[in-house]
Amino acid sequence: MNYDKVTNSEWEELILKSDNASFFLSPSWAKIMEKTFNYSPATRLYNIDGKEILIPMMERNVKYGFKTLDSMPGNFEHGGLFSKSEITNDDFKSIVKDIVGGKNLILHMNLSSRELASKITEKWKVKDEWPYTHLLELEGKNYEDIWKNDFHQKVRRAVRKAKKSGVEVREGTSEDDFKTFYDIYATAATQKWDMETPHIPFKSFKNSYKYGSDYVKLSLAIKDDKVIAGIIDLWYSKTVYYSFGSFLSEYGTYNPTSLLFNESIKRACQEGYKYYNFGPSGTLKNVRKFKEAFGAGKVELNRYKVYSNLGKLVSKITSKI
Repeated sequence: MNYDKVTNSEWEELILKSDNASFFLSPSWAKIMEKTFNYSPATRLYNIDGKEILIPMMERNVKYGFKTLDSMPGNFEHGGLFSKSEITNDDFKSIVKDIVGGKNLILHMNLSSRELASKITEKWKVKDEWPYTHLLELEGKNYEDIWKNDFHQKVRRAVRKAKKSGVEVREGTSEDDFKTFYDIYATAATQKWDMETPHIPFKSFKNSYKYGSDYVKLSLAIKDDKVIAGIIDLWYSKTVYYSFGSFLSEYGTYNPTSLLFNESIKRACQEGYKYYNFGPSGTLKNVRKFKEAFGAGKVELNRYKVYSNLGKLVSKITSKI
């Protein structure tokens, strides 16, 4: 089967024409993953019966030249196959058969129910504690409508209290701002979430600022000239995706996070975005309730793992893949 490597501009042009466009599937995200976690770009553009089909991918060495492939690492959005033409199940089977095998042990990917929902994909579906995301639809609404009709009254109260308490919001515009926010996140990770060290290294935040500044936006909440909270949103195509958030516990009563979400949603409405994606909440009941109070509804996520025969064997004896 024929496939080509693609330039970043060709890659981005194809995904931006799709309803499944996501920052997690973009060349900018690939660069962040490459510089932070040592993934290598492996995106392919297949030509099947005259149809061009793009699959954004990255690969990672396991050992002895064996690799795992991911479309894409860290992806909490739907999407994985992009084409101007209709993609059939036979197309998908051919692509997977070409990718998985030999030194390539596993392919990870996400697909929506609109993408090739069939027995072919069901056999590869993974049971997951994070099988959904929370999505607030913005299209056809203005901010005032959302404030009145989608936000729960407790959200409106929280936002009013934050403003009345003198909490203000500004954009983070430097690496130092990202470091300030990371310190808040790291404090929460060790003190509130009982982690010995944060799961996400500062290098990830630094590279997000360095390689994704056109799309990775940091909003900071300020009280008495002190940064007390922050959220990172990914502004890409039709969707604003909430990526990270944290606040200083001693300032929690000022509701800075509610104010930050409110300001991001207001801006997204003003700039014509169609969705605000709050991301998955997994088994975190209070987090789920917090997001749903903003009017966000649950949308199913489907995750898949496709193993080669050797990959199945290796998976039984190691947890590294």
